[in-house]
Amino acid sequence: MTTTVSGSTAALTLRGLRRHYAATKALDWTPDSILEIKKGEVHGLLGENGAGKSTLLGVIAGLTSPDGGSMELLGRPYAPGSVVEARRRGVEIVLQEPGLVPSLTVAENFLLGRGSVASRAGVLLPGRTLRSVGDALQRIAPHVSPRVRADSLSLEDRKLVELARAVHFKPAVLLIDEMSACLGHDRLGLLFDAMRGLTDAGVAIVYISHYLEEVHEVCHTVSVLKDGRLMRTLPGDSDPDTLTRLMVGRPTGALYRADTEARTGGEEVLKVTGLTLQDAYEDIDLTVREGEILGIGGLVGCGAGHLARTLFGDLRADSGTVTLGGRPYAPAGPRQAIRLGVAYVPPDRDREGVLLRSSLSQNITLPTLRQRSLAGGLYGGRADAGITERMIKDLGIRCRGGADLPANLSGGNRQKVVLSKWLVDPPKLLILHNPTRGIDVGAKAEIYALMQRLARAGTAILLITDELPELLGMSDRIVMLRRGAVSYRTVRDARPTEETLVSRMI
Repeated sequence: MTTTVSGSTAALTLRGLRRHYAATKALDWTPDSILEIKKGEVHGLLGENGAGKSTLLGVIAGLTSPDGGSMELLGRPYAPGSVVEARRRGVEIVLQEPGLVPSLTVAENFLLGRGSVASRAGVLLPGRTLRSVGDALQRIAPHVSPRVRADSLSLEDRKLVELARAVHFKPAVLLIDEMSACLGHDRLGLLFDAMRGLTDAGVAIVYISHYLEEVHEVCHTVSVLKDGRLMRTLPGDSDPDTLTRLMVGRPTGALYRADTEARTGGEEVLKVTGLTLQDAYEDIDLTVREGEILGIGGLVGCGAGHLARTLFGDLRADSGTVTLGGRPYAPAGPRQAIRLGVAYVPPDRDREGVLLRSSLSQNITLPTLRQRSLAGGLYGGRADAGITERMIKDLGIRCRGGADLPANLSGGNRQKVVLSKWLVDPPKLLILHNPTRGIDVGAKAEIYALMQRLARAGTAILLITDELPELLGMSDRIVMLRRGAVSYRTVRDARPTEETLVSRMI
């Protein structure tokens, strides 16, 4: 797919764009900075979190207005005052954040604000709506029914519905912001197939991803942003080291652990024996020791996510036993799991891991409120500032202080907030589910360094990840799941390959 698009004309031309928020220069292009997106091209945007990628897409999509610069769409001046106007001009966007109303059905979400396409004289026609949405889903998400409520769908399927909705309205330019970060291998194939069909039809696609291997596979051209500036535009198959240096402005070194021997000598923290949850996982045996990172891999739906929620007290197993620190462990809920020293970082940080509209201080201190409350449950909060400042400094959270909101932060810094709340009082067992999903290479390196620091301090870590390089690069031991059962076990010393792990997943 990275074949050069020859003879294509520009679908979108961007010049000297600027967008400032107080002292933050989200976009700060020089007057002579020009970015051209061609018809029939996938144009990748690369950069660290906070580089300005999502802001740029927001400007193009009419979500926000630039402070300076200009745009042309299909050769005509383009300055949308709203998302509705951008859609009318042929620009659609699939946002990184959830874009469906949970309480509405897929069909209702699909046509929200666009009911005229399935109505007559302003009256919505249910039959026509279902047929229209069903046809659109068939091309991208054929396994999803237009009748189901959005909150019954997995995160993956919600994003596919958003993509199907955008594609259905025949855009000239499609903007895709970090969609692949929440897709497993099979759903990722649906996304790439849809993108190929669109570019064959002449649609211009602007695609944000932190995965350089994806960039090589699907992008004809890539542009790198850093600190709000347009750095350079290169072919999609450019050398990864060159792209990384442009993104972070420095060599990142080895992302993963340099040692090749497993750390397995600590005291046993967690022991799982014969654990079974109907229709999720069956007869799971595993142990995690102090200072050890146990990696669990498998395809989406392999049971790893349900296992994590069981260990955090959110689900109850049907049979089997669990011990924590040598004592029986069967928490009645997450609150009890937290009290017993178990922490969980979920895969969907914005919906489950962080309170976007509460302050960083409130997020960071939330799990330890009980320990710091006075008699009768009263809480003064006088220690919050010191705790928050320490966590911000220790994890390098880029923010405007403890009063800032996670909603204002980049994805990588939000993830640091999610992690920080568990480190105020370090847990015995830290469960990480896709901890680097949707964050840039620099933030990944910082989180991997933090994981190693915690492990050296004796924390037992259970790492569940869809990324095979991460699984191989960070784990002392690896357990692969296939259809809810253990299919393979190996250790770091054996130096397993990605090919070996894939063969035990499918």
